[in-house]
Formats: sequence, C-alpha cells, structure tokens
Amino acid sequence: MFKIKLLMLSLTGVFLSCGATPSIDSESASKTEVIVHYNGKEVYRKNSKYLSRQELTNLSNSKKDFIIIISAQWCSACTFTDKAIKQAELKKRIYYLNLDEPWVKYLARLLEIRGVPFLMHVDKNGNTVAKKTGPVAVINYLVPRFN
Repeated sequence: MFKIKLLMLSLTGVFLSCGATPSIDSESASKTEVIVHYNGKEVYRKNSKYLSRQELTNLSNSKKDFIIIISAQWCSACTFTDKAIKQAELKKRIYYLNLDEPWVKYLARLLEIRGVPFLMHVDKNGNTVAKKTGPVAVINYLVPRFN
C-alpha cells in the first residue's frame, strides 16, 4: 500500500511539472521552420531562411541585382559558409534556396549545379554576373565585394 501511495505521489509530481506554464510565449519563441504544401503548391511558409518559389519570382522581377545561394541544412560546407557570411556582416542581402525542396532540385539540374553551396549573382537586367561553387569560392567572391 505504501508503494502505491509513493507511486501515485511521484506520478502527480511528474504530471504537475509537465503541465507548468513556461515563462515565455512558446508559440512566438518557436524557431521551427514550417512549410505547408497542398495539392502540389506551397500555401504557407514560416520561419524559413529559404526563399519560396514565389519569392524568387518576385525577386527576379524586381529589376534589382541579387545574390542567391543554393544550400542544404544537412551540408556541413553550407553551414560553414552561412556562418562565415554572417560573421562578415556583408552590406549585401544574400538569399538562400533549399536544395531539398523539389523545385530547387529541378532548378539545380537546369543550371547544371554539381555541388553546394552554390552562389549565383544576378544583375538588375537578369544577367548572370558570377557563379561560384564551394565554401571557399563563395566566401572569396562575397567578402571583398560586399564587406
């Protein structure tokens, strides 16, 4: 009987501690990336560092020069490159595309990309200024020009 009471007391403590209200709003503090597709189309994107297909289309139509980097979360060279770019505090906005998204894989095949990270600098007329593959080539292109 004593063991049952001890077990009940322990379980009550566990349930109470699990149900404790956090001191910050967990929904607004979440850094979880959410991308929802419905019937083959993206319908929602939140907390993603990667551009959607529509955002890339809008960027391409903006008549401004831009730099995109195709990368992947599983790629250690991409992670290294991203950290180096953040540390360099470049004066140019860099846009990222996620290689794991099907439309980006298709784009990578069209561009004949053989490795990541892959950088493409596009001028305001839509012409390709530069293409660079690999962390060293990407960083060596960006830092002297936009630091």
